[in-house]
Amino acid sequence: MNRLRHFPESFYLLFACLILIFTFGIRLINLGQHSLWIDEVLTFNTVTMATDGTTDFVTAMTNRLNHVPLYFALVSLSPGTHTDFSLRFYSILTGLLTVALFITVIRQIIRHDGLAFSGGLLLTTNMFFIRASREARPYPLAIFFTLLVTYLFLRWVQNPANRRGIFWFVASICAYMTHYATLALIPAQLIYLLVERRNQHIGWNIILQWGVGQSIGIGFVFGWLSTVAGMGSLDWIQPPTWTSIRDTLEILFTGQMFLIDYPSLPVVIVVVVTLIAFSLTLRKSNLSWFWLNMVWIPIAGVFLASVTIKPMYHERYFIPFVVGAIFLLLIGWQSLHMRLAQWPPQVADGIVFLLIGVMIFTGLTDSGLRVYSGKYERFAWRGAFEFVQANAQEGDRIMIRPNDVVLWEHYQTNDTLIPLDTDVLLALRDGQTTLDAQNLDDQRMWMVFPSFDTAYRDFAEQLVPAGHLINPTGVEVFLYMPSRQ
Repeated sequence: MNRLRHFPESFYLLFACLILIFTFGIRLINLGQHSLWIDEVLTFNTVTMATDGTTDFVTAMTNRLNHVPLYFALVSLSPGTHTDFSLRFYSILTGLLTVALFITVIRQIIRHDGLAFSGGLLLTTNMFFIRASREARPYPLAIFFTLLVTYLFLRWVQNPANRRGIFWFVASICAYMTHYATLALIPAQLIYLLVERRNQHIGWNIILQWGVGQSIGIGFVFGWLSTVAGMGSLDWIQPPTWTSIRDTLEILFTGQMFLIDYPSLPVVIVVVVTLIAFSLTLRKSNLSWFWLNMVWIPIAGVFLASVTIKPMYHERYFIPFVVGAIFLLLIGWQSLHMRLAQWPPQVADGIVFLLIGVMIFTGLTDSGLRVYSGKYERFAWRGAFEFVQANAQEGDRIMIRPNDVVLWEHYQTNDTLIPLDTDVLLALRDGQTTLDAQNLDDQRMWMVFPSFDTAYRDFAEQLVPAGHLINPTGVEVFLYMPSRQ
């Protein structure tokens, strides 16, 4: 393994470029073909309203969203017409920059080219990161700033005299204004600083400067929160359970939400063995504690707040900390190799390479198979609505869940279909009224909803016993025909 510590510079650049080409290519496949989902349509609406003169940016942001604004502002300032493809392309570029930065940061901190490439491959093949990098959402930018802030912070603490402190301050504000989850970096940094102070590595002046910078950054967030007070909601989030933590760890370490699906038992064994090896570094390394705190503090903090105050725990909110999870694996592999130093070099190298190989091979095959099979795509709303509009007749009505109306508004190409009033739809679904009572029993009625929503499926199947007409990637389309037709 030591033979892979330093590559010739030309080979290093070549291999890094190959990783970035793969990163770009696997995210670009069919980028504009699959449908936007609800949150992406909200992104589209926000940037469109802010750029076509409909309203100002703050009003556009507070129309529906409860997010901090940096990502949406950057997309709004971008030139050209906003399409499904162009909105997602910004996320692809951000994901590409994140992988390039990650390889560089690993090389600078761990000083091992082989592990830098391993970390880059683990990140680029993390299926959850691939999915986030193909959506018009702020998560890739949040991962980028999380990594950048962490790197600048560590370098600034090591050498407080340089200018990295200024860059860290600016990057921190950018991170906090990209996604609220990045605020979890604050306690991890504070614990690291206090331990460094106890070990006489830094003075109180560094902690004071850090505190002033963080206060300003938090001030920006609270200033924005006061602007959008009452806008948006997290009421759709369910209270978390212990399985929520399991799912989050699976996302961070393997990119998957359910191990029974993929990856398999060997990956679980590799992760467990590696984390055990990582734990052996905690006695002597404050840096190891920092990476560990970067992973567990946000998960534990949000979980406790969700259980005791208000549900706000969702697995995807923790994706910015995937870089911390991968660092745990890299440090664990390095620690394991040191523990095997008394073994023959070929055996020690072979064991570590086997563990790394299982993770990388799983990531490559899993991401490749999922992209090939289309499992990385969300529901095909576009195909469903195009089918409905192609077969609709004058006077037809359409039933759409309240949350999905924005999707219909985004993809509709004509106004021949009239959406059913939300209150009437909910009353019909819950059996509180009937089509006859609403004078709708003599009209053709299209029903479009995701297949996972069993309440709407049961309601539709009662009206249309013959079954659905189309089922493109999880979207059900039913057509109610009046009995006289």
